[in-house]
Formats: sequence, C-alpha cells, structure tokens
Amino acid sequence: MWGDKRVIEIYDKSDNILIKQATKKGYIDSAMVDKTQYRIRKLTPKECWRLMGFSDDAFEKAKNAGISNTQLYKQAGNSIVTHVLYYIYVELYKAMPYLFNDLKVGSYFSGIGAFETALDMLYENENANNFYIPEINFQDSQT
Repeated sequence: MWGDKRVIEIYDKSDNILIKQATKKGYIDSAMVDKTQYRIRKLTPKECWRLMGFSDDAFEKAKNAGISNTQLYKQAGNSIVTHVLYYIYVELYKAMPYLFNDLKVGSYFSGIGAFETALDMLYENENANNFYIPEINFQDSQT
C-alpha cells in the first residue's frame, strides 16, 4: 500500500487514524485506518533480547536464574546491540589486528555479556576476509 515512501503525519480522530504519505514533491496519498481493528502490543523480554542480538539460550539462562521480567527488560535495554559491536570489532580487527592477539576479557562489569557475545562472533571468523553477516532469529516469541 505505501511502497518505499514515508509516512509523515498521523492524526488521531476518534476510532480512525488519518495517515498521510509524502514524497519530495508533497503529499501523494492518504488513508483512513480503523484503529479498532489493530492493537499495539508490548514486546516480550525474549523479543527484546533477540533485538539486541542475544540467543534464546542466553535469554533462557537468565530467565531460569529467577530474574524478573522487569529486570530482563532493563538488562536488554541497557545492553549494546551485539551485531553493531561485532562490526566495530571487525573494523578494528581489519585496521589493527595486533590488538586481538592474546586478548583477555575481564567480565566483572559486562552486564549480560554483549562484549563477550560479539567477540565470540568475531573469533568464529577470525580471517578478516571471512567475516559474515550474523543471522538474526525473528521467530514467533509468544512462547
């Protein structure tokens, strides 16, 4: 319906939402959407951890340790996206590979392990010509 154009204005009028779409030349289309047919739901803690690049196993370990959902949300929100950190490491490795010789990581204040996770991804493909795009798992997480 909207293609590659941007939705720039949303007006709420009772149970309908007016959505306007724009290009560089101005408005091109608008539509009324009945908001009673849709609902916005909160992301689950597992979805938040997945968005940050953590495996389901890492999430399950934290969950099984008795950590509350509130704390799981906070931990995901305070982390860095592991895939972004992985690419920072890749560029550092390409520019200065000697930094990674005999690297020892102290894990005293690592939070939920983003630095370790990204380093593990890096070491899986230590050859600078063989770095990969990490696969992101977007499964249905309603379980």
